[in-house]
Amino acid sequence: MSLKHLNGVFAVAKPQGWTSRQVVDHVKYGLLALRATGRGVRSAAKKLSASRVLKIGHGGTLDPLATGVLVIGLGKGTKQLQSYLHGYKTYEVSLVLGSATDTYDSTGKVTARSSTEHVTKRLVLETLQQFRGETWQVPPIKIGDTGILNLLGYELATEDVEFEARQHADDGQNLLTSFREARIPVLINCGRVLSSNGLATEPVNVVQQIDKRMEGRLERAHNATTSYQHTLQSPPQGDAGEVIVRRKKPATSVTHLRTSAYSTSHSPYNYHQTCGPEMIAMDLTECINLTDISLRTIAGVCTKLQGLNLTNCKQITDSSLIQLAKNCRLLRRIKLNGCDKITDQGVIALAENCPVLLEIDLSECSAITNRSIPMMFEKLPQLRELRLLQSANVPSNITDMAFTSLWSDGKRPQFENLRILDLTSCLLLTDDAIECIVKMAPRIRNLILAKCVNISDRGVKAVCALGRHVHYLHFGHCAQITDDGVLALINSCTRLRYLDLACCVQLTDRSIIELGNLTKLKRIGLVKCGKITNESIYRLLDHRHVSHTLERVHLSYCGKLDIDPIKQLINYCTRLTHLSVTGVPAFFRPDLQRFCREPPKDFTPQQRHVFCVFSGKGVRELRTYLNSDEADRAMRAQMDAARRLGLPPGHPMLTNAFHIFHVDHHGLPFAPPVTVLDNAQVEFGNNADPHNVDMDGDGDEGDDGDDDEEIDMDMNDFLQTPEEMDI
Repeated sequence: MSLKHLNGVFAVAKPQGWTSRQVVDHVKYGLLALRATGRGVRSAAKKLSASRVLKIGHGGTLDPLATGVLVIGLGKGTKQLQSYLHGYKTYEVSLVLGSATDTYDSTGKVTARSSTEHVTKRLVLETLQQFRGETWQVPPIKIGDTGILNLLGYELATEDVEFEARQHADDGQNLLTSFREARIPVLINCGRVLSSNGLATEPVNVVQQIDKRMEGRLERAHNATTSYQHTLQSPPQGDAGEVIVRRKKPATSVTHLRTSAYSTSHSPYNYHQTCGPEMIAMDLTECINLTDISLRTIAGVCTKLQGLNLTNCKQITDSSLIQLAKNCRLLRRIKLNGCDKITDQGVIALAENCPVLLEIDLSECSAITNRSIPMMFEKLPQLRELRLLQSANVPSNITDMAFTSLWSDGKRPQFENLRILDLTSCLLLTDDAIECIVKMAPRIRNLILAKCVNISDRGVKAVCALGRHVHYLHFGHCAQITDDGVLALINSCTRLRYLDLACCVQLTDRSIIELGNLTKLKRIGLVKCGKITNESIYRLLDHRHVSHTLERVHLSYCGKLDIDPIKQLINYCTRLTHLSVTGVPAFFRPDLQRFCREPPKDFTPQQRHVFCVFSGKGVRELRTYLNSDEADRAMRAQMDAARRLGLPPGHPMLTNAFHIFHVDHHGLPFAPPVTVLDNAQVEFGNNADPHNVDMDGDGDEGDDGDDDEEIDMDMNDFLQTPEEMDI
């Protein structure tokens, strides 16, 4: 591993008893140990340290007594450490009344004692009020964390020292986190330098403001500044490389920020301190209180921003987005999922002012229309990813004109770089739009057309022109598709890895058998393809390569399937890690359902009844059980019961998990009355929208969430070049 790429800043949760220098050395040797091999790893790491292969430092110093956030910089990130010293910090301290030590904290010898009987909560609260606002502090002369006498710090100004506390349940006016005996827990928000020891020892301090005759000391200090921290469990032991690097890999870039639930109480000044002009990627997902004022501040400060995630920041409007587009012209990726106040005006501003945009996510931006989509394609020919997923509960404004207008009047634009296009629930799109899309973007890799209910075999055959370039296709709920379209797709798109045909109710065994010709197919979605029979599963397994490629199979609500073909499937496909058979009557058996994972908590009793999804360990355990004598005996007992009752083996009366057979006084098996549930009622509920449900039966809408791993981009991808992203 090369260490030259480790440039940035990250936070460590320093435990008590460590010096700041020990933490830095521990991290340094852990990273250097990656380059040292064989015996004597630690000594080899020390030699590398002497050669100055890695530059490392920390921002600010925490005493051994203190715990909490310690900011560490690597490489070029060490130049950024100074800016962290000027930001606002939060400390949780515990001051002890009536006892003083020679070190001013709990580690020293007691030098004086005094009575605390006269101290009341009211007196402490009144005293703390005097410490609000700007305060000058003279930190005490003491032995520092490295044993060197600290003579620096006389007359160091502490800017905006402010004592705050979490509100107590019985008294909303409390400034204290609690009040017990002679200890005062205090929460401090401050800027720049603070000596928490001095709060209890200087002439102008909390203790002596309470009573001039009293003594005090600091018992505990914790830097509670909000930050993502890598926790160090104990002082250095064993292989530092294992402790620091392998278990807690540090972030590698100071230029990234990820936060959540960001409040409007954060002022523009705080954004300036937190972000800085070098910020290039920000993730503000679910920051529901983020407003246009905050986004304008970000736009004014972070002019080098390349990636921004504003998912579900619902207060953002075109006004701030336009400002962002004008100031952040280097923007390459932006996610606006769920920002329903964004209209065509804001999107057009992005297209006109951000010429290097590669990825735009406008999922559930319900105000977007045909007007802005052609503009994005015309202004951003290098666009790599476009997501226009629409909410099933809001009418879509996107029609064929959004794409056919680009291919009219003799225009023949080409968008060779477009790789991912998501048009989920664009209900007004037809085959005409699909034909234009494929002509304009012939190298699309992931095409999602789920719930585009007007797509037919003509649209599927148009997709065939993508050939070997396409890897991921989603046609869920496209009920007009037949075997003819699927067979054409299989013959043309030979490198398909994922194919979802959920609710394509016209498909028969013919399509499923031919899927075996796709030599790279890993995942098949066939939820609610009710015409599928056992024969298609047996014939699918005739293709040899299926055994080492197929990983996930979704067969929920394929009610004609029995246990034996599924047994053959999981035995033959050794790499299978996910199997969904929710709503398949043959699996309504307690001995089989014990291996499936727990249904989602919000499922109704009917949905829990039919839920049957096997993942990971569950698939392995199911395979072992179905090959056991116990499973054979259970199957024979069921067959015997079917024969006695004159019922087919898969009848719900025999397999219902909630009704176990008993033997009456004549020795004959009987079953209590069974209510056979309609699949639609079980799956959708009484009032649910059938276009916005968990079609996989495993608790995730449309399909299992893990299937998105191939097409979802991470914040770390903001720094990739087009070549690295396979454009």
